Amino acid sequence: MFSNPFILLITLLQISAAVLSVINYKLQRSKSNKLLAVFLWVVVIIELLAMIPYYFYYYPELHIFKLLLTIIDQRILKSPIWLFNVFKPLWYMFYLTYIILLISKIRLKSWVRLLLIIFTIISLLEIVMKWNLLLKEWLPITRIVGAMLFFIAATMYYLEVLNSKIILNFHKKIDFWVITSALLYNLSTVPIFIFSNQLNFSHPIYDNILLFSNITIYGSLIVGFLINARVQKGEKAPLS
Repeated sequence: MFSNPFILLITLLQISAAVLSVINYKLQRSKSNKLLAVFLWVVVIIELLAMIPYYFYYYPELHIFKLLLTIIDQRILKSPIWLFNVFKPLWYMFYLTYIILLISKIRLKSWVRLLLIIFTIISLLEIVMKWNLLLKEWLPITRIVGAMLFFIAATMYYLEVLNSKIILNFHKKIDFWVITSALLYNLSTVPIFIFSNQLNFSHPIYDNILLFSNITIYGSLIVGFLINARVQKGEKAPLS
């Protein structure tokens, strides 16, 4: 599974980001930081579960797989697509909820809540309508609508920041790194998932963009955690 050094790098970055998120929460306790820490550990768990098809392909005779085959469909063990199809709606729900926790203006907060409700309804409808395809195809509507609504919500938050005092030090806050890295990730990955069938999930362009996007988002989070930790420790340091 880790024969590709980039895959190993992404896994290490994900685990590192999750560990740093816990440290970040201890330094700056807030609902948004707590949610972020939980989310990043869920990401690690999902990515580890996504490795099961690899082991099933090379070690199908393992007792655990024989036991699982008596309970679940073999297709579930052959491909992790279904896992990411279920997780992707949660991915966008997290970011929309995260922005709701950051926004202070009640009106803007209400608008983002509405976006969250709209997205939840649309994603659930697509899952129900494409239930039979969940194991072999991505859910394009969920990704497209999720990316669009997240972009709108992020823009609302950026506008609030522009009209506040925190704009001067915004780049030092973990909020900046979380939202900005997610925006970059969406801009680069949504197009390749839309055309995933044409790229057959194995085209070099598909693989390279996906690898670069994952390195960017988790690398950015790590940088953000380190910068934010330095700021927090500086604020708590006693005056000499």
